[in-house]
Amino acid sequence: MEKKKKLLLGGFMLVLLAGAALALAGGLGEEKLEVELAKAERGAIEDWYTEEGVLSLGRDYAILAEVQGAVREICVQKNERVEEGQLLLRLDDSDYAYELTLAQNTLAGYEAQMEAGRIQQVMSSSPQEYLQAIRQELERSEAQYRSAKTVHEGNQTLLAAGDIAKVDFEAGEAEYQAAKLAWEQAKNRYEESSRRLQELKEQGIEESSLNRRFYESELSQLSAQAEAQRTRIEQLESKIEKCEIKAERRGIVTEIPAQERSAVLLGETVVLLRQEESLKAEAELLTQVAPYIKEGTKVQLILKLRGGDESYAAVVSQKDEYAKKGTSSLGLEEYRVHVEATVEEAGALAERDGYGVDLKFLLYENEDGISVPLAAVFESGEEDFVYGIRDNRAVKIPVELAYQTATRAVLQSGLEEGETVIAQADLEGLYEGVRVRGREAE
Repeated sequence: MEKKKKLLLGGFMLVLLAGAALALAGGLGEEKLEVELAKAERGAIEDWYTEEGVLSLGRDYAILAEVQGAVREICVQKNERVEEGQLLLRLDDSDYAYELTLAQNTLAGYEAQMEAGRIQQVMSSSPQEYLQAIRQELERSEAQYRSAKTVHEGNQTLLAAGDIAKVDFEAGEAEYQAAKLAWEQAKNRYEESSRRLQELKEQGIEESSLNRRFYESELSQLSAQAEAQRTRIEQLESKIEKCEIKAERRGIVTEIPAQERSAVLLGETVVLLRQEESLKAEAELLTQVAPYIKEGTKVQLILKLRGGDESYAAVVSQKDEYAKKGTSSLGLEEYRVHVEATVEEAGALAERDGYGVDLKFLLYENEDGISVPLAAVFESGEEDFVYGIRDNRAVKIPVELAYQTATRAVLQSGLEEGETVIAQADLEGLYEGVRVRGREAE
């Protein structure tokens, strides 16, 4: 019986050894997965994004009318280059000139009354004598006004019949208005002075101080009225000056809205200018790319011509803070951000406003980075890895990414220059520990 047990145990051991031998033989004969190899390379890395755009001399700058008036003369043409300060158009300033003449005459009247008041204060024994002088002036100015009015009404009849030249009519009208103004001033001065004298008397002021108080009050009011007219004159002179509308900067005239109007209102656009010296390229960026682009980003402009492409350096000068809703070429809804790039040396581009152009934006630049093919990187458990090879088997190596281009992964850490990785991490049958046979990329 004991001998039988030993024979069974010996047979079992032989079976185990045979199984182990077969397993070992199977391992040695395991088929190797053929993989393509790549090396971690060190060097300059750039990532560019291309978007279609258009060349533009910039957004139009509106020249606004600072006064209102009839359009008298357009001094420029569409597409004409203009310099800063160049006259663009003239508005009719006759209404402002007429108001200016009235204001100047009014001021002269107040100044004359002030001087007369000072003289009367010295020469008259009482304010009553001053009022008498104003009364006499009122009577004279009223007579002159009525005479001028009669002539003016007669001239109106003659003008309607064509028996008097317009220039003669306007001269007579000016005399009539001046006479009317002088009469109204004298009338107002007499009534105001009489009222002021009566108020002083009602206050019980002694006769000895009545004269001084009356003239001081009189001159003070005249002085205030004269100052108001001086301010009015300055305003009218400024308006007359602004009837000549000039270019506030150099550029090209793109539109002349005033050309289609007989008159313009305050604040209306009369001319549109585009600045020649600020040639730009404009494009609309997808929102997925816009965060990587900011003011100062380098841009290459590629102008495609029959004779060959032309390349120009530019830099992003403006990017909108918001995205606009639009429709893609496939009819799908999308959002894009407007961006402008200023051309560093415009050259011949200055003559190509409106031309289509490709804008290549530099999204990433590293003069000395380590990178591997993007396909070599895979994610596992929120970490990034590549497959290396140890003892002919695939092993996972953790890496930290700094940036990804369309084809390369730039590494922050994990690999040294020259280390070998499997170029395609999602290859069927590839997993950690599998036997692999590598071949260099063709």
